[in-house]
Amino acid sequence: MIFGEHIICDFPDGSGHHLRALSLEQLSLPDGAACALIGPSGSGKSTLFHCLSGILRPTAGRLCVDGTDITALSEDELSAWRAVHVGYIFQQALLLPYLTVMENILLAADIAGKDRAAKRKEAEEWLRRLGLDGCGPRMPAHLSGGEKQRVGFIRAILTEPRLLLADEPTASLDAANSRLIMQCLLDYQKASGCTLLCATHDPAVQALFSMQIHLQKGEAAS
Repeated sequence: MIFGEHIICDFPDGSGHHLRALSLEQLSLPDGAACALIGPSGSGKSTLFHCLSGILRPTAGRLCVDGTDITALSEDELSAWRAVHVGYIFQQALLLPYLTVMENILLAADIAGKDRAAKRKEAEEWLRRLGLDGCGPRMPAHLSGGEKQRVGFIRAILTEPRLLLADEPTASLDAANSRLIMQCLLDYQKASGCTLLCATHDPAVQALFSMQIHLQKGEAAS
């Protein structure tokens, strides 16, 4: 379950003042929920994702994920918790350029302490399923944007996360691959029982989620 209260995130604006990027009185999602996070650019979607993943510590408030108050963890504890519990599908993939596709995929699983041989086999199966068969030895520079995004999906789910954050997972994909990745994403969520939060501007993706959170200028919108 995700539960947060009085979550505030402020950022310096360079003139001695602060901009409020996020202000949520309460956030609550049950275990195993599949929810779309909807809002225009600048509405606080990425800020909320960064807080939920422990990448960013809120300026104020409390945030509990899967029974852990992550706002009370030290930086080392937060890094260890994130490696095991969170899968993050970044909008820009953020693959390490000096590692092969397979090395990028397995890195997160290695950090999470998963069995490398088993995860390599699983990764190969996902590469085939997503039309990336044979891409394992390639370097990220030789992939298209859409291919990188699909690799990022595999990297995120391979750690078997309890919380899966998908930031515009279809942004770089054509219509056919968008349908494929969303079907895989929702199938994985249902099979694993993880909590899925998917940020999207795409009406077709939004329509796949009966549970939705709308953000406007950092606040929950009705």
